[in-house]
Amino acid sequence: MCCHMIRAYSFVYEFLKYLASGEKSLIPRRVRNSLRFSRLYLRLGMKQAQAAIKAEFPEGDFPILQSLVDRNDGMYAHDHPQHYFYVAYSALACVRSCAQRKSGENFRSILDLPCGHGRVLRALKAAFPEASFTACDLDKQAVDFCSRTFGVSGVYSKIDPRMIHIRPNFDLIWVGSLFTHLDYDRWSYFLDLFRSVLTKDGLLLFSAHGEFVAERLERFSAFYGLSSEQIKAIKDQYARRGFGYADYSNLTGYGISLSAPEWIKKTLRSHSLDLAAFMPKGWDNHHDVWAVKCKLAYSDSQARDTSLG
Repeated sequence: MCCHMIRAYSFVYEFLKYLASGEKSLIPRRVRNSLRFSRLYLRLGMKQAQAAIKAEFPEGDFPILQSLVDRNDGMYAHDHPQHYFYVAYSALACVRSCAQRKSGENFRSILDLPCGHGRVLRALKAAFPEASFTACDLDKQAVDFCSRTFGVSGVYSKIDPRMIHIRPNFDLIWVGSLFTHLDYDRWSYFLDLFRSVLTKDGLLLFSAHGEFVAERLERFSAFYGLSSEQIKAIKDQYARRGFGYADYSNLTGYGISLSAPEWIKKTLRSHSLDLAAFMPKGWDNHHDVWAVKCKLAYSDSQARDTSLG
């Protein structure tokens, strides 16, 4: 595609983004909302995201994605298409990095939990079209959307992970933005679940809030949904023991967690999980990403910080 065409697409996308943003707009909300979910706007945003991720990882394989977004998708509610699809591609970049260390073998069976409305699932589905997929989430409507839109098996999740029944075995498990919202006791239950459904040589990738988020909490308290008192408490816990947690003000058992690398490594060892890769800020330049295996494939000296660049 020539540079003039790329610039034209970018101009059209930014113009549509301006119209859909609602900032001092004279356009009725109903029209703006229709624009936000229009095929043209979503496709242009996806193309913008694809160009951005390819600029970061020129050697990477980033296929065209299904651009349909559900109107109930909370991850899109306060976002725009370019960033929404960039997050999907960023997750795929993390997976690709670890897949290269898996002797280039393709994944045959993939679990996405929590799948939401398929923000990351669409990228994994496009990259590994021959694999069988299972999408799992507490939001039944989201699971149904994923099943219908991406042709995957759906499983309704449970608050207590010990009550989740998923048929094993998976070569790849993607866990985006789950542990970032849970206290340490629920980490243990979920790690037990994932280990029980992971194949012998399979990969579990999960995201966590690390040092980058610890430094951002006070400056972006509204973004993380915590009060100044909660931020002080969670950072004190983090400084003392390498882990901190606080509930959202309107929820119990769901909030924001901070977890230091040494705390996570200790937790993984206690669940017989071996570290394969650690990618600081690997997902969307925000979440740390951890890749682990059930059996020893990389010694502690071989497991390393992975730069996706």
